[in-house]
Amino acid sequence: MLDLRALFKPGKNALVRTPVQRQDTAEGYSPFLSNLLATPALAGMVIQAAVEAVDRHLPEGYATIGHSLDLSHEAPTCLGMTVTVKVTLVEIDGMKLRFEILVWDDLGEISRGHHERIVVNKDEFVQKTQERLQYMVERNL
Repeated sequence: MLDLRALFKPGKNALVRTPVQRQDTAEGYSPFLSNLLATPALAGMVIQAAVEAVDRHLPEGYATIGHSLDLSHEAPTCLGMTVTVKVTLVEIDGMKLRFEILVWDDLGEISRGHHERIVVNKDEFVQKTQERLQYMVERNL
């Protein structure tokens, strides 16, 4: 089994800076929010930061997958503003990595929370996925 404590130490972090673009807005959810950052886009930025923090440091054949995301979205961010996401590794539990999240825009903090990712063997994960799909096919689900 892979020893994540040998690869990572709590405190490892990553920053992702992203200007809010039209596709990041909540326009598809409500015209009223057409110039504001959508929470799902914010979640995607958090996931991107967590992947950047760890995946490239994993041995060949391994990657992380999302397990949970607890994210507040406390303030609006307008189209064109820059969002900065900082994820910090705070806990390693077996194959689970837990990150603390802090997000701010040009005017201050907009979000915080926690995100967990699980390290998986890519081949084994794909095999499990194919088995689930086969189960559906066999049962006409």
